[in-house]
Amino acid sequence: MRWLLKRRLSGSGKRAALDLIRHLQTMYAYQQLAMERFNDAQALAARSETPAGEGLVRWQVPIWDRAAVIRYVIPALETKIEILAEMEREHHAVAGLAVGPMTQTYNDFKSALTVLQERARLQYQGFTAWSQDPSREADITSLDAAEEAAMTRSTESLNGLIAKAGLKEEAWLDICCEAFNTVRASVGLSPMSGDDHRSRFFAGLAGMPARFFRD
Repeated sequence: MRWLLKRRLSGSGKRAALDLIRHLQTMYAYQQLAMERFNDAQALAARSETPAGEGLVRWQVPIWDRAAVIRYVIPALETKIEILAEMEREHHAVAGLAVGPMTQTYNDFKSALTVLQERARLQYQGFTAWSQDPSREADITSLDAAEEAAMTRSTESLNGLIAKAGLKEEAWLDICCEAFNTVRASVGLSPMSGDDHRSRFFAGLAGMPARFFRD
């Protein structure tokens, strides 16, 4: 019967769903950290200001300075690869949460993480090859669409689980703030207040600058 498909989770099922939601929001916070660090490196290499709204979207800018790529971009990609490896370890560690209605949500992020790692390696290889021989045309964008599609699927899957868990916006924002503070602590930053997190988050949605890993 259709009404059974729409029934919300309760009891132990809801608790497990909330654990997975917290975990995935932390994974997204790690991804945000990697993106902000890489965007900073691109801006330095291009001697450019990062655009408004950059904090919530992927940003690319033409870079023609070989020395700047070596100094800024390649180290940022090495950091990105390390962050993604940590995300993989943490995601594997909670594989026990992949049960019942949580299975698809867990696996959708696992698939997205694979694409994130493949794209990071492609970027690293492309920029490294170009830095060694600027006359070569290096591929750094062929996985952009695949990454975006995989992350969209993962986000939609997570949103579906959030709905099944009956999680309201304020409670979800609290979980997001907690997730970002976990990642901020890992890089030596002080925690954000709930109001500070909300201010940054909604500024980004409105197309204004939004940074979560800068005090």
